[in-house]
Amino acid sequence: MDRARAELERADVAWSEAASAARDVEQIASFWTDDATVIPPGQPPIIGKNAIRNYVTASLKIPGFSIHWKTTRFTIAQDCDLAYGVGTNQVSFNDEKGDRVTLRGRAVTIWQKENGRTPLSSGTEVLDPREPASASPKLARMLPLLSA
Repeated sequence: MDRARAELERADVAWSEAASAARDVEQIASFWTDDATVIPPGQPPIIGKNAIRNYVTASLKIPGFSIHWKTTRFTIAQDCDLAYGVGTNQVSFNDEKGDRVTLRGRAVTIWQKENGRTPLSSGTEVLDPREPASASPKLARMLPLLSA
């Protein structure tokens, strides 16, 4: 179990660094399975790696876009083939007026073993209740709505 937890922690940090520093769409997308689902705040679910890749591409084009997260707890199935992580995230971007918007949230991420590797299977984001109610629609307006 300790080995599985360490592997998840390494993968999660690598993924966060790819999203925040490298900004390489293919590297970021490599952490999702082909049938992954991402549920961004204020938007419909984004289903499948191709749709998620398009979402990531659109996100990285938003002026001033940045994202980073920290998973604070992993819960791992006894067989170590399935796990979920709970943590916090922060997304920042410039809105239509050029003003800086920062959204803080919480996330649950489902991980599963696939071909001996630990890719991301599904992610769900929930905005922190301390965020203003208007924060989520701002991000939704900045991203094109993508459907599966």
